[in-house]
Amino acid sequence: MTSVHSVFTFFFQRVKFIIPWVFSFYLPVCLNAQGTINHKLKLEACIGYSVENLDWSIAGLNSNSQHVNVLSELEWKNTVGPCLFFGGEIYVWKELFVGADFSNTFITSGSVTDTDFQTNNREDVVFHDTFDSGKGRTWNFRTSIGYQILFLKKYSIRPGLGYGSDLQSLFMLRDYGNVQGDMRSTYQTKWHGPFGGLDLIAHITNRVSARARTTYHQVKYYAKADWNLIQNFKHPISFEHNASGYGLSSSVDFVYLFTKRTSAILSARYSYWTTGKGTDTLYRSDGSVIITQLNAVHRTNVTLSAGIEITLIK
Repeated sequence: MTSVHSVFTFFFQRVKFIIPWVFSFYLPVCLNAQGTINHKLKLEACIGYSVENLDWSIAGLNSNSQHVNVLSELEWKNTVGPCLFFGGEIYVWKELFVGADFSNTFITSGSVTDTDFQTNNREDVVFHDTFDSGKGRTWNFRTSIGYQILFLKKYSIRPGLGYGSDLQSLFMLRDYGNVQGDMRSTYQTKWHGPFGGLDLIAHITNRVSARARTTYHQVKYYAKADWNLIQNFKHPISFEHNASGYGLSSSVDFVYLFTKRTSAILSARYSYWTTGKGTDTLYRSDGSVIITQLNAVHRTNVTLSAGIEITLIK
């Protein structure tokens, strides 16, 4: 996996600057071109349900000024809620298309655990508590360009490149009595960077088709937190996280054609995100700054949705 990660890093560092130029050239062509080329436009809207997990840990010095490889660990578990998805793509020249999509998940329930350790390898727990995390949201936006290749009449593959940004607004709320005060701590993340993907489409019958998609994301990770009850920390930014990582996502869609222009869609999507080692920058109320190691961040997401797709041809 390390070698694959390095290859994609090298590749995307060189193509990510081309993507905005491609969009700036082809979108005007799409919107203003006159002649015999048909510009097929697809619009999609879905509603669904999403389940997500995220965890991170840091290294640092314990109360005895000894280095601990896992000093503190946070785990958001089963943050769930309804999600909305809107997307579209338009064929700008022959089988070349550009697309964009946006989704928003509203978190309605979940929990988060906070654990601190005194010695290495998660030994000697000095603090552990579970908090409510049933608030917040996750949203993302992606743009892409790709090309459709038809073969054997019933099948097509669509390689593509794009750029995406995923943001999360996570909360730590009351813990049923163990912590005093109006706890309303926040942890806000941003995963952003280029991606490459491949779609496989199979037309099973005249009305039913299946689509499978796999995508690799090369991302920069940034997070900022406000631990609102800790007086020794600064507010509204108590600490920040920075790291590099990658994401893998896959989805399967089943499409049923109702009319010549309208289809129903059932979708299942799974994604996994992770970072390597990064930095944890802590800001204290006395003005001092402490930098230590962010060990890693992990995130998973499962989404099930249903919706409608409309096809228009200019």
